[in-house]
Amino acid sequence: MTYPQIRPKVIFDFQNSRQLDHRITFSRTSGANYHNPDTGLVTLTPVNVARFEKKGLLIEEAGTNVLNWHYPSTVSNAPNYSHSSNHRTTITGLAATAPDGTQTACRVTENLGTDDQGHKFRTTNIQGTAGKRYSFSCYVKAGERTHVVITRGMSRLAGADGSGYFSVQANLEIGEIVGTNNVNSEDIIFEYISNGWYRFGVTCNCITTGAINVNYQMTDGGSDFKHIGDGTSGMFFWGNQAEESDFVTSLMRSEGSQASRAADTAHITLNNFSSWYNQTEGTMLVSVTNGIRAKDGANLYGSGNVRRVMLNQSNFRLRYQTVGSVTTFQNVNIDSANNVRTANPLKYAYAYKPKDYALSANGSTSTDTIRKPTTTVNRMLLGEESAFGGSGRLNGAISRIAYYDRRLSNAEMEAITS
Repeated sequence: MTYPQIRPKVIFDFQNSRQLDHRITFSRTSGANYHNPDTGLVTLTPVNVARFEKKGLLIEEAGTNVLNWHYPSTVSNAPNYSHSSNHRTTITGLAATAPDGTQTACRVTENLGTDDQGHKFRTTNIQGTAGKRYSFSCYVKAGERTHVVITRGMSRLAGADGSGYFSVQANLEIGEIVGTNNVNSEDIIFEYISNGWYRFGVTCNCITTGAINVNYQMTDGGSDFKHIGDGTSGMFFWGNQAEESDFVTSLMRSEGSQASRAADTAHITLNNFSSWYNQTEGTMLVSVTNGIRAKDGANLYGSGNVRRVMLNQSNFRLRYQTVGSVTTFQNVNIDSANNVRTANPLKYAYAYKPKDYALSANGSTSTDTIRKPTTTVNRMLLGEESAFGGSGRLNGAISRIAYYDRRLSNAEMEAITS
């Protein structure tokens, strides 16, 4: 492979440094939770404090947990983990150490001798709107039972094909998803946290307006998700969350009322930007943990919406604009875009130079040698798509950004993105 013979002009290595470079301005008008890589615990950060997870700088959109309790401690708040007799379980609050280190995890135990509906708890009803997507998530830990399944609780919810029933089954003993039905892989979150705890969730579609919910069902590993309860076996749950979102996001702790999180904002401007940026030509290399939202990794903007170098909102393509209205956008399309945009980590690079533009991802490069000018920009947005009112965020971590102050060759771009 042909690697660049020059070093990057600037490097932001968030995964290894776990700190903000002094040139980056960061803000968030609320506290927010993250998975602390040093302690292994879910940790709350104050207002305007950046979050660094194992893979880098976490950038998320604003969100709301519409459930009133993220864990049940008393009978009065246990309805968020519905456990009425027809769900064949008994719930015990404050029964174990939770992912944040507090004694707030609950234990769900299967009742004796029943199997007709399975052993489960069901999230409290939330109001769904037709055409919207909803993400449900919870922290789960094996007890005597090691298999757990997420399924819809009401028929207003549908899986990937929009037609109805869906399920995702996880084996907590081996730490793997062992079965899916009507769910795309990018709509599943299954992440090991620490001390036996996993974050488990799914994003699904609401097909008619009305009450919606999901089941978290314990199983013995059988294909029908049902078994005769022994009256003693169970597992542990904490951090119940439901949000109108295309992705499961970080925990928003709801204790008696809905909880919200403000959006993360990070940018580089003025001399902190102009001191290293070459207006004539250059190459930006970006590594992110969420390939679906990779377009929100690192984008460049000038005056309003008329000067920018960015990845397109609707598809994985380089978009640069010099002056004028949106009709003057110039695009460089990348080959096999659908194979690039996945929920997996992605490394991509984009380069600009008059009549010599390129976009590379996973070692594949697309070029444009016809469009004429480059565009004057004066700032870089990290994890954000728009400088003029857009709300797009990465909803993932930025691992690394490197900037070269020349247009790297196609071979060099393919080498650094492979």
